[in-house]
Amino acid sequence: MHVTIEPMRTLNGQYQLEDAEAAFFGARTLRFVARESYVTGRFGREGVIRGSVSGHELLAQWHDKERQGWLRVHFAPSFKTAELEYGEDNHGSAAGRSMIIRVVRSTRVKRL
Repeated sequence: MHVTIEPMRTLNGQYQLEDAEAAFFGARTLRFVARESYVTGRFGREGVIRGSVSGHELLAQWHDKERQGWLRVHFAPSFKTAELEYGEDNHGSAAGRSMIIRVVRSTRVKRL
């Protein structure tokens, strides 16, 4: 019997913001690493993301040297594309915007 195991789809990797509003983060690239349901991430030189993922939705808080806020990412089943909503804490949900992101590079999986 031959069994083929497909690699698990994951949000781990580097994503590029495609919307011009990406300047909000000071960077056009977001990086995510998931450990079970806990997710950490980086953006720009000093930006940090921390949150949790359930299914295909990431809910997180972000901060850099000067600001902090929230983000929600709705991933496609493949985790190759997603819609991002975000805002600053001091502006409430009114600051939220939406943009599409796409995977630039996935984290490599070691094969045994």
